[in-house]
Amino acid sequence: MNKDSISNGKDSITVQASIQIGKRDIVFGTDIPMEMFYSMFADLCEAVIESMLDDGLREDAEKVAEIIDRIREARE
Repeated sequence: MNKDSISNGKDSITVQASIQIGKRDIVFGTDIPMEMFYSMFADLCEAVIESMLDDGLREDAEKVAEIIDRIREARE
């Protein structure tokens, strides 16, 4: 999958991507409200932290936790 564009509006983020199947390109896009985007990104970071801790990467997991804290602060 190729990320064609990500644009940042005031209240939403527009994401457009394409998938190549054989000789055909399928292009799709969507607008994601900023609040939902931040929530999904924070959830993704938490999943990454769990995986890092499982792999014994505590120091790196702490850095990702800092990112989550910044995202949550920005949402408030």
